Amino acid sequence: MKVGDVVKLRSNGKIGLIVDRLTRAEPDGNPNGDFMISYRYRVLIGEETMIIRSAGSVEVISESR
Repeated sequence: MKVGDVVKLRSNGKIGLIVDRLTRAEPDGNPNGDFMISYRYRVLIGEETMIIRSAGSVEVISESR
């Protein structure tokens, strides 16, 4: 998924537009200091915005070029 894609929420079927991708570095839990990169997406649905934490909770309908 990337900014500009149109997505559909699997929970209620609402359609929205991805307007921002937030990147976070999170520790992986091992004591060696490694970390993982995780992405969260800000989606505009109507006049409200919501943060999508799991890419599996949405379905990409139309990809931007």
